[in-house]
Amino acid sequence: MKFTSAALVLIVGLALADAAIYSSDDYRKFTKDCGKILRSSAQTFQKLKDKNYGDDKEVHCLIRCIGVMTRFYDDETGPNWELVNQHLEGKPGLAEYREATQQCFAALDPTSYGEDYCKKSFLSYQCAMNAYETHVKGKETEA
Repeated sequence: MKFTSAALVLIVGLALADAAIYSSDDYRKFTKDCGKILRSSAQTFQKLKDKNYGDDKEVHCLIRCIGVMTRFYDDETGPNWELVNQHLEGKPGLAEYREATQQCFAALDPTSYGEDYCKKSFLSYQCAMNAYETHVKGKETEA
C-alpha cells in the first residue's frame, strides 16, 4: 500500500523512546534538529510534548520531519515496517497493530489533506498512535 505516513515515526519517537534502535537522547536530537530545520517555535515544541496537536501545521510538519529523519517514514514509500518490527519485536499485538494502522491509512480521505504532506503525515500519525495504544500498549499493561 503506497499511502501511509510519518505516523509511525512519532510513535517510535515518543511512545517507544526506550527502544533498542534509538535512545531517548537520539529522539531528542531528531526533534531538536527538525525544529531547527523548520524553525519551529517554543509553542510548537510544547504542543508536541503535551500531545496538543490540533490543526497546527507547524506541529504536523515537525511530526513528518521526525519520521523522515529517523527513517521510520518516507513520503514516497510510507512507513518503514522493517524498522517498526525491530522496535516492537517481542511485544504482543504487533500483527494487530500493523493491520489496524493500515486499515486506518486506507480509510483516510485524500481530499482532507490534498497536497499537504505534513497534514497527510499527521493524519497517518493519528492512525498509528490509536492502533499502538489499543493493540500494543494496551496488551503490555494486561501482561
